[in-house]
Amino acid sequence: YCYDCIRGRITETAAGICSRCGAALCPDHIVEEQEVLTTVVPLGRHVPLPVKARRLLCRVCAEALSQPKNVSY
Repeated sequence: YCYDCIRGRITETAAGICSRCGAALCPDHIVEEQEVLTTVVPLGRHVPLPVKARRLLCRVCAEALSQPKNVSY
């Protein structure tokens, strides 16, 4: 069952798994994103590949991964 639905006392069949935390998710709670894959070429450079991979996330992980990275100390 969908983890987020169960927290709201609803039982909905899961259709996917969050690739970050492993929570089972129904279609209403899945965030589908594209992930750029890279390969390493001579001199250690990472070069993006032309075809992007599909990545399923829960809303919590999607929000955490999309937060601004400019943290000051």
